[in-house]
Amino acid sequence: MATGFHCRKIMNKSETNAKIIIGVPGLWPTRTEIVTSIAQHSRGFIFAGLILMDTKTNQEYTLEIYEHDPHLQDAFRLAGGGRIPDAEIAAVGQHTNTLYCLTPMLSVESARQILHVGSALLNAGGIAVKVESSGVAHSAKRWRELAGSESLFDTYIAFVTLIGGKDSFYSCGMHNFGLPDAAVPCDLDARDAAQLLNIFNHYLLGEKPSLSDGHTFSVDAEKPRFRLHKTVCDTYEPGHSFHNPFGMWKMTKA
Repeated sequence: MATGFHCRKIMNKSETNAKIIIGVPGLWPTRTEIVTSIAQHSRGFIFAGLILMDTKTNQEYTLEIYEHDPHLQDAFRLAGGGRIPDAEIAAVGQHTNTLYCLTPMLSVESARQILHVGSALLNAGGIAVKVESSGVAHSAKRWRELAGSESLFDTYIAFVTLIGGKDSFYSCGMHNFGLPDAAVPCDLDARDAAQLLNIFNHYLLGEKPSLSDGHTFSVDAEKPRFRLHKTVCDTYEPGHSFHNPFGMWKMTKA
């Protein structure tokens, strides 16, 4: 499990509305080159002003351009967790601009649309993709695989990361789907904690259950049961792009 990573701040600190945010660095020398590359190579998107539009659906997204960030290479290395090839990490270090795509629409369908947006920006010359609203990064190849998958779990792992904190293991990124994150006790084995978090979050995504304080959850009949407690998100402050305004399910051993 990752323990934390650099996050390029996109949202104003006073802003509390959650957004899905992805960052795609590239070697485009100018804004004109970015506009041209998107029009010619994204397979259906155009960029004008601050708007990226999918011409097939007329869906619009906010797209912001940031110049070279000397910390971005390290951010991708940490957020990628060793899964991004060294050559791509090196290319990120040479980036000239980064495209940050934002949408306030929070749902599984919106996240899947953003997967396709990320693929379009990779086709237009992007190097790799980092989900700024959770801090997980993916290689170009892996992002395209996730975008092409119909698996709900693949959509989940594209946008959610698991973190080992001082007092708990917890997920970060479920707000991308409009749902709470989850936390489990830190005295669990890391692999058991990851399994519990992933299965519980996948259950939230797939089944959309009606849960209340005091309900219990278990991976299966042979595994320990955990009691659910709904709390506010206290892992990140409101206004931080990792903050989950939908709260967090904290699990304690039943």
